[in-house]
Amino acid sequence: MSDSKPLGALSGHPYYRVGYPWRDGTVDPGSGVASLVRPFEEKERFGEDVRENVAPWLRESHPDAVLSTYTGVRRLVPGRVDRLKGDTLFCDRPDERKRCLGRHAVAVTTDLKGKPVGEPKVIRDARIGNGSLRLPPPRAPEVVARPREGGPYRPEERQGARRRRCGVGPGPHTAQ
Repeated sequence: MSDSKPLGALSGHPYYRVGYPWRDGTVDPGSGVASLVRPFEEKERFGEDVRENVAPWLRESHPDAVLSTYTGVRRLVPGRVDRLKGDTLFCDRPDERKRCLGRHAVAVTTDLKGKPVGEPKVIRDARIGNGSLRLPPPRAPEVVARPREGGPYRPEERQGARRRRCGVGPGPHTAQ
């Protein structure tokens, strides 16, 4: 399902994607992270809606804050298909060129229209300078670890695990 032809066919409509760690051809059970993938224009509109809805909340505590154009709100809340979570970036104030790459982030859970559900959370120093983001990883559902052959399960073994992605059917907006 990660071949370019099926993904190309899916790209015209929203669809669900699931990523899960695997090692030596074996999936780590219960560790999948599901996300909603939208066509580019729809993703951009959704990002604008998230920023528009998060901005008033952010300005209460950070009056000079400027939101970045980045919005990474796409992961499904475990057990729900109507709630997404992720991050949108912001700066305390724009740089001398009046731009904001986003040094900090607001972690937020939204409905499918981009309206926050619950209390957003500020994550300070999510980016160092103009470098890569250092956001907390998505949390997979808790898994009850089973002893493996040759010894107990050790979380550090997952560090080298690869993540495989799989498109899974049409998204919520196609069934209207």
